[in-house]
Amino acid sequence: MKRKTDTGRPTWQAQFDVYLAAVDGAPASFVLDMGLAPHVPVRSHPLRLQVRVRLLHPREDGLQDASELKAMGEVEDAITGRVSAMLDGIYAGRFTCEGRTTYVFYLSAAQAVRADELASIIGDLGPYEWEWLTEDDPQWDYFTGFLYPDPLSLQAMANRQLLENLEAKGDQLELPREVDHRAYFPTREDAVAAAEDLRSVGFRTDEAKPLEDDVRRWALDLWCGVTMRSSAAGSMSPPSSPSGSSVPSVLRCGTPAG
Repeated sequence: MKRKTDTGRPTWQAQFDVYLAAVDGAPASFVLDMGLAPHVPVRSHPLRLQVRVRLLHPREDGLQDASELKAMGEVEDAITGRVSAMLDGIYAGRFTCEGRTTYVFYLSAAQAVRADELASIIGDLGPYEWEWLTEDDPQWDYFTGFLYPDPLSLQAMANRQLLENLEAKGDQLELPREVDHRAYFPTREDAVAAAEDLRSVGFRTDEAKPLEDDVRRWALDLWCGVTMRSSAAGSMSPPSSPSGSSVPSVLRCGTPAG
């Protein structure tokens, strides 16, 4: 059972994690509070707030450059601290795409009337231009349909956490080890053809085995020797976008462009 405060707001341990994806074909990095996910939607906070900040020196692919890490960390602390303290905001996470970082919050219904005060609440962010929007989102559809990682990204995040745990316990990730796989095919011919292709790139395979399954009729067991370090790097590849959603383009200015 979820534990809630007097305001009906659940309590949870923040667990921010990162994944990469693509939004409308552009590279994007997401940082999301996965500890919040089991409690969504939070009924007491039906109003979504997005604060979008333009990067000063984005990389060529539109993501944040390492040179802005410290400054953008201070920007994030300022925005999240003020929105949380003055608007009872729940910070869901952020994403960076096409030279901008968007911070996503959910506000309580009682604070909706104060949304127009956001320019004065957040205040000056130094050289950074920012803009904002609010939208009703009582079901937290933006969180579940756009921010939340797709299955492949979830697997990559789990793989990374596993490797971090192994390394913390002294595992030498550079040492090669054998990894077992099993693949399924509708026909024996498909399984045999796949086995030939796999052996050509270094896998070892068994003979295809028939199964009593109307869909997965043939199984192929295969092995390969890998280092966990290279596997982790491969798991971070971001070929897919979250739910096909796009970055919102209509926002209200927080500070005028200089």
